[in-house]
Amino acid sequence: MMKSAPSSTKKILNFATVGFCVMLNVSSTNSFIINHNASTREIAAFTNKSPVSPKTNIFRSTTSSSTSSTLSMGFFDDVQKIFKSLTVRASASHILIKGGAEAENKLQDLKEEIEDSPVKFAEMAAMYSSCPSGKSGGNLGEFGPGQMVKEFDNVVFNEAVGVVHGPIQTQFGYHLILINERSD
Repeated sequence: MMKSAPSSTKKILNFATVGFCVMLNVSSTNSFIINHNASTREIAAFTNKSPVSPKTNIFRSTTSSSTSSTLSMGFFDDVQKIFKSLTVRASASHILIKGGAEAENKLQDLKEEIEDSPVKFAEMAAMYSSCPSGKSGGNLGEFGPGQMVKEFDNVVFNEAVGVVHGPIQTQFGYHLILINERSD
């Protein structure tokens, strides 16, 4: 029995199929290309109906003010971004305190006391965090881009690993964030 492809693979294939349709500059592809049972001959016959050569549509040409032309991979740039979002992973811990300026000030004091020490960070998370993860030292485990709120993601996927960042405000309150690991 053949296993079903993982959902991430299905997303990539669906995106690639749609991108292929866009490259062909054909609007009625849903009934044809997305039908994956089409034979090679049917696909070849269908693509030959395109009024624009597929080679023309693969690249998006942009002209800068200096009249030099640059080619961007258009659809392929988007696919590359999707692959990156599927492969980049991070592990982080946080201390969350709900509230306004008082919470922010408390976290600033904790940050000075922690001094980028993972052990101290875990102790402070257990004592002060209002998140259930505080019981496990604030550890949120591994996650990818887009799985956390934007402000949190911006820190975890753009700032230095092994350093305490914050206080960062999100819709949940104020956070100190320790990025444990990240695969870039």
